[in-house]
Amino acid sequence: MLAQKNQEIADRDLARLLDQIPDSLAIFQDRKIIFVNQTFKEIFEVRDEEIGDGVDVLRVIHEDDHAAVLRRYQDRMAGREVPQIMRMKCITLRGKVLHCETSGKLIEYGGKPSVLIVVRVVQDRVEAEEKLRTAHEQLKATLEALPDILFEMDRDARIYSFRAPDPELLFVTPDEFLGKLMTDILPPDAAQVVADGLEEVKKKGVCTGKTYSLVIKGERQWFEISAAAKGDLSTKMGRVVCLVRNISDRKKSELALTEKNIALNQILEHMEKTKADYRQEIWNDFSGTILPLVRKLRSKASPDCLDEVDILEESIKMIMKSASGELTLSLESLTSRESQICEMIRNGMSTKEISDELNLSEYTVSKHREHIRDKLGLRGKAMSLSTYLRLR
Repeated sequence: MLAQKNQEIADRDLARLLDQIPDSLAIFQDRKIIFVNQTFKEIFEVRDEEIGDGVDVLRVIHEDDHAAVLRRYQDRMAGREVPQIMRMKCITLRGKVLHCETSGKLIEYGGKPSVLIVVRVVQDRVEAEEKLRTAHEQLKATLEALPDILFEMDRDARIYSFRAPDPELLFVTPDEFLGKLMTDILPPDAAQVVADGLEEVKKKGVCTGKTYSLVIKGERQWFEISAAAKGDLSTKMGRVVCLVRNISDRKKSELALTEKNIALNQILEHMEKTKADYRQEIWNDFSGTILPLVRKLRSKASPDCLDEVDILEESIKMIMKSASGELTLSLESLTSRESQICEMIRNGMSTKEISDELNLSEYTVSKHREHIRDKLGLRGKAMSLSTYLRLR
């Protein structure tokens, strides 16, 4: 009787002590919860009367974890070693699911072997871990979707890790570049591009659009790098994430387009030269056949018909000018009358003075002046004919 009394006193003292502990505590015995502290009651929404002769332990364990909890409980009661911490889903007596972490210890309570369980709700931690896992999976999916090679290196361009969807595009094997300086691995031209990009990252935190080429397995490949700082580059833990994209197809297309443009420009230049030669040929034929006929006609024309011959010659030249495109006629292409009038204009003579000197009407002289301006390309320009001729 005395031993029983002492046990009851010890149990009450233990219960009072456990009620003072802020963690959620419970005592399991014969698969029943026979004691819970105040914190456990609040978290698992347990009323005092619901404890009674005990609550089946599975009532506070989510069905997903029933088997694991029973197996661990049996192992612990049998004295077998079990992991100290267990993560599980619990459920309150009102049906709310909680993510919990538990630890247990074999004790004697009420004169029987029992398990003292400490329960900590880790809901916030589980949600944070789930968000982190989701973010990690999204990042992993993003990286897997990218065709780029990824390098992580320090501020000195020493490579610590990499990811290569197509290992065939690596310049050397991982054993040859991990832990090494990228600038020591690449050829000088490519190494300089990487070094320039790294300096830009140190100053601005990011760099984009730098390109270089490498000969890989006998074929030239072009690459474009983009890089960004990861952490503080002024410390040893600072890193640079570098994405390397194969742009060989684009570069080859650009080179092919450049070659086509060069060829097209050569064709256009040839066409322009051919056109110019053709125009010159037209003018040469015109000068060697038609103009001599006009001059012969002038030599046989009476003085009264010379103006008409000049107008005829001028009209023929205008027709030939139109037929041969934008053929520019120099002063030498002017008729003799037009040349004579040009000389008078150069000497400062007015239209009336020229008219009187040549015994022509002012109207005829004015028409000659208009034709001269057309031939010299002065129509619509501010420069006067007299100024142009004096400059010549």
